Amino acid sequence: NNKIKKLTGNRKRVPLDYQQDWWQRVSVGVETTPVYSLKFSASTGSAREEVHNLSSNPAIIRNFIDKISTDNRWTPQLAKTFFELLIPNDFKDAVRNQYNILWRLDKDSAAYPWELLQDSATQSKPLCVSAGMIRQLATADYRTQIKRSYANNALIIGDPNLEGFVQQLPGAAEEATKVNDIISNNEFNVTLKINKDFTENIEAIFEQEYKMIHLAGHGYFKEGKEDEKCNTFIAPEGGMVIGKGIFLTTKEINQMSQVPEFVFVNCCFLGKVDGMAETMMQQHYKLAANLGVQLIEMGVKAVIAAGWAVDDNSALLFSETFYKEMFNGATFSDAVLKARSECFDKYPTNNTWGAYQCYGDQFYKFKVKANSKNKYFSYVLPMEAEVDLNNLYNKIIDGRHSNTDELEDELKDISKAIDKSG
Repeated sequence: NNKIKKLTGNRKRVPLDYQQDWWQRVSVGVETTPVYSLKFSASTGSAREEVHNLSSNPAIIRNFIDKISTDNRWTPQLAKTFFELLIPNDFKDAVRNQYNILWRLDKDSAAYPWELLQDSATQSKPLCVSAGMIRQLATADYRTQIKRSYANNALIIGDPNLEGFVQQLPGAAEEATKVNDIISNNEFNVTLKINKDFTENIEAIFEQEYKMIHLAGHGYFKEGKEDEKCNTFIAPEGGMVIGKGIFLTTKEINQMSQVPEFVFVNCCFLGKVDGMAETMMQQHYKLAANLGVQLIEMGVKAVIAAGWAVDDNSALLFSETFYKEMFNGATFSDAVLKARSECFDKYPTNNTWGAYQCYGDQFYKFKVKANSKNKYFSYVLPMEAEVDLNNLYNKIIDGRHSNTDELEDELKDISKAIDKSG
């Protein structure tokens, strides 16, 4: 008779074995010899990891990616072509199954906008809107001694004073204001710099330790190239325009004694700027990869960077949704998925939802704040929905939860998530 008795109000969880399978791990590296190829490897849930090389024409792929990422528009036809060109046939089923995907990328493959993948034959939405999609970086270059900043301080720089160098961005100023409202209402001491000149912005960076940095303004990217005179290679450089011909790059951020925990670089790309060659403006989807790589190598835990010009309204919605979800206790992957989904649903005609390259641990959190009212439901497996419904049922019959409005709202949220998941 010594058996566990189940009482009213008991709860279930999805088994751990299933949880690990929710994240499809796909590694991609670029090899240049003997021919240019993308080397894919994917976890199978068994003792082996499958590897496949995709030999491709880099000129076709790069030009196509440049087109799809710069027009600020998205169509299933363009995205499906990108999917067919970039994913090996043996891997297409693994990528299109709508499981969460963790991309493990090297510095070269990080420049590809994987967030734009879409198999329109079986889906009505892009992969990164249907399920979680987070990046991690494989690198041998990293700071070994990291002095982490633990004080709840945040720095927000929005629409710096550019003195006529290029046009000001009122949308970036509005975004900085809205983000400031959210962060400051969550027990953070925020240093807010809007329309300030470059000296004040640089001073603010080294003024104190920051756990969080948010940058909103014009983005800048300069391709790496060979210097024939000195027989050396000049590394690519990306950053934010903070003054008249003055740029804030990761070189300056790297000089910070304390490393921020989280950095959001919401910098749209410049277009043509006086005094800068048009060639610098090509392949600007690499801006986010360049920034993300350098920030991660210095020790930042999670990075979000926009790789091309973003729509003001969409960018504001993404930022607000992301920060609200994170401060409500969501994981990094759930907050990113919610922000992308909101952007796609409200602004489906532009591709801002796909501009954000998000690096970090998919389970990273700002802080733990359990609040069922703010829980975001998203399903990949039927079992997940069944567990939530079972737990809600047991919560109801337990009788201790007298707020029927909250219980009904939770049921509606679960139902909407089931419909959305298909």
